[in-house]
Amino acid sequence: MADCTTDLAEILRTVQRPGDFYSTGTIDMFAPRLEVAGVGPIALPLLPVQAQQLIAVAEQAPYGLGETTLVDTAVRRTWQIDHERVQIGGQHWEGTLADIVAQATAGLGVSGPVVADLYKLLVYDTGSFFVNHRDTEKVAGMFATLII
Repeated sequence: MADCTTDLAEILRTVQRPGDFYSTGTIDMFAPRLEVAGVGPIALPLLPVQAQQLIAVAEQAPYGLGETTLVDTAVRRTWQIDHERVQIGGQHWEGTLADIVAQATAGLGVSGPVVADLYKLLVYDTGSFFVNHRDTEKVAGMFATLII
């Protein structure tokens, strides 16, 4: 069995891959204009009073377990607001998002065109968490999750 493990490790070392499993980075940016239906314009950095306003219009974020969607605050304790209620913009936002996507795709080794779509706004307050997990494909062709 040890020979099989050694052989497999040697074979895997020869695999050529264009990028990494994940990509991280920083970018200087102007704060985007953020507006949430039911709250209004959001100041960035987020003010505590507005964090509470966002939580008031949010719902507990669920997680997927196979084909089932569950809410269990022992697994995930955070709030979500549907993308239809969120508007992100501003004079520099489109260019900034394009730069972020380009940096992320280069790190992942993706060479084709990529579109970043807002899925939801998450609000993590004090004590919020999501246990280790792997995101599932939300739309056809989805290959990564971008967190800004």
